[in-house]
Amino acid sequence: MAMSIGSSLTIALRALSRNKLQTALTTIGMTIGVATVLTMIALGTGAEAAIEQQVRAAGMNLIIVTAGNYKPKTEDDGGGEHGLPREPRNAADHCKTLLKKLNLLTPLSIG
Repeated sequence: MAMSIGSSLTIALRALSRNKLQTALTTIGMTIGVATVLTMIALGTGAEAAIEQQVRAAGMNLIIVTAGNYKPKTEDDGGGEHGLPREPRNAADHCKTLLKKLNLLTPLSIG
């Protein structure tokens, strides 16, 4: 004994009209749930974009030079620590080459 779609719809609407408070509360709950999910997705996407923009602005063209006694690499490595040549003249030339590529040089003092 199969019910037709029309009779099923009629029974469902009659049940909804008899239980108006339950229907209203369920509708409000579903609306709040969907709105919450959409808000969280929007906040996550916005936060991700903001963090990505800050990382791009802070570090893509940033070189930090610190004073210290860096141990040179062995002969077969071909250079000192951080990829700089061991000879002072070559290291200075290397730094000059790097500085030519910089758009902005800003001193940073910590401490």
